[in-house]
Amino acid sequence: DLERLFEGEHPWQHRSKGGYECALRDVTTAIPHALQAALVAELHRVTGLPLTPLVQVTAQLMTPGQYVGEHSDHPQLGYECARLIVYLNRDWQPEEGGNLELLDGIDGIDGAVVTVAPHYNHGFAFVLHGASFHRVTATQRARRSVVFNFWHPANTPALADAIAAFLDGMH
Repeated sequence: DLERLFEGEHPWQHRSKGGYECALRDVTTAIPHALQAALVAELHRVTGLPLTPLVQVTAQLMTPGQYVGEHSDHPQLGYECARLIVYLNRDWQPEEGGNLELLDGIDGIDGAVVTVAPHYNHGFAFVLHGASFHRVTATQRARRSVVFNFWHPANTPALADAIAAFLDGMH
């Protein structure tokens, strides 16, 4: 079912700056609520984190030569705290790149601690924090993934909006 998210014509948001090269589109409404709830429960079980029912799902398409540079998605106010990536790339070969690499610090000076190849029907989940540095190596063919984002109850988008509204106009 997730493969259908890439079929047909869709409005993709293209990113090609700041070391983040890919096309994205929000597909949250295309994912059944029962699946979202099951994934929240499973990620809670695996990570031990309390999670809200809120799930945001993004289809991600990378074309040959695209990559994502080293960065940390440290949760700021209103940002997600955990992520699950599901890969939809049939017959992926090592020389095709597109690997998710978890790094030991910024710039990957010590290299990847964990390398996750984007093999078909495989997934990888990780917690986002200030030291969760990662990157995606340049891909040599189209690379498809579906990214599920999860929120901690103490850091929801609604909380971020409420704090921004409270602080609006203060000096």
